[in-house]
Amino acid sequence: MTRGHGSPADRGSADRYYGRQARPHYNQVQENGSMKRIEREDMTDEQIQDYLHAYEKEEDRKDWG
Repeated sequence: MTRGHGSPADRGSADRYYGRQARPHYNQVQENGSMKRIEREDMTDEQIQDYLHAYEKEEDRKDWG
């Protein structure tokens, strides 16, 4: 599982931390430096599993207090 910024695992962990629903995706860096959101239908099974694993394992939560 790769946890680099924007990776499926990074996005799964962040979604759980911020209280968002699990919606597998990741961000791909483009040649011009911008980020392109890659949705579930364009992800491999391994990428989806990385996202879901990180989502389930994230124990910290954002304190909106």
